[in-house]
Amino acid sequence: MKTIIYISHEGNLMKGSTYSLLNLINSVSENIRPVIIVPSDGIACAEFKKKGIKYYIVPFNLTFTEKHGIKRILTFLPRYIRDRKKNNAAAKIIKQIVIAEGAHIIHTNTAAVDVGQKVATELDLKHVWHLREFLSLDFSLNPLIGWKLFLKKINKADTIICITKSVCEHYKMVNNKKAYVIFNAVRPYNKIHLNLNKENYFLFCGAVTAQKGIEDALMAFSKFSKTYPDFKMVVAGTVKDNYAGRLSKLLKELQIDENVQLTGFKTDVDDLMANAKCLLMCSKNEALGRVTIEAMYNGCPVIGFAAGGTLEILENNRTGYLYNTMDELVEKMFYVIANKTNVTQLISQAQEYAQNTFSEEKYADSLMKIYDNLLLN
Repeated sequence: MKTIIYISHEGNLMKGSTYSLLNLINSVSENIRPVIIVPSDGIACAEFKKKGIKYYIVPFNLTFTEKHGIKRILTFLPRYIRDRKKNNAAAKIIKQIVIAEGAHIIHTNTAAVDVGQKVATELDLKHVWHLREFLSLDFSLNPLIGWKLFLKKINKADTIICITKSVCEHYKMVNNKKAYVIFNAVRPYNKIHLNLNKENYFLFCGAVTAQKGIEDALMAFSKFSKTYPDFKMVVAGTVKDNYAGRLSKLLKELQIDENVQLTGFKTDVDDLMANAKCLLMCSKNEALGRVTIEAMYNGCPVIGFAAGGTLEILENNRTGYLYNTMDELVEKMFYVIANKTNVTQLISQAQEYAQNTFSEEKYADSLMKIYDNLLLN
């Protein structure tokens, strides 16, 4: 059994990339012994422990910044010196772990961390770099060293995995023979949930930010609710303190504050999805859209903005509904309410598509081919 070192940036959080990492590990568990390295302790580490996955906590910094313009220029040198010092120290510790664990491959689970490439190069080990996010488009993050130098680093990896064609294009990997597009594994094949007796609410699930489209979702719901005042909007996700005031003001301006339920972060949204009339995926720059796929598995139709990963995984009127404008979004919401027979058929088609495309079983075949090829060369 081969040992793979997975380097992840979330130890104190449980977000999409960590859930996808756990699905990845579960898919190849019969052939791979995983060891995870994270920069901090927290709920992700608790989940690793619960699942019996060995992990180490080695503090390191992400190699990206939210600052722009003059602020970025003024903070570049001290930030660069600080990060280099901390990450060099982390690399020394990770090298010791890699050697002690007898690792065969280092697999970096996010675009935002480059310490894995450094360690793999110094130990002459194969390195897989998993690009799971746009960063600049979905999180307003940019490489501290600039995109040109950062892309050069990525190209040094032995294999690059992009979770969608959109991500592959974003990182300019389309013509790179070492780059592969592999959709995330989201669930085991048979972990589906179906309830056709839906409740009267729409669902928004994920990070509650303007970048993720919550404001578009709420504006569409405000127009919809003028015709259907008994409907609710359930928003499942964390609202950061610096955004809570703006969100509260918007709800009052749209006069929907009594019709919108903010649940906060939830570790399990299966029931919410299964019972919802529809999931609204309003992010204009979604790298993949894990919640879209989870909705498919849970028999929840999805209305998604026609761009990025959403455009790749939803086929309009067959596995989901796509829109380009606010009017189209509202129109689709009315359609879902008025056309139960067509929606039921779409739910069935979407579930079948999700099982055949995003299952752990299918993912294992693709990933093991990559690992086996690396170990042969």
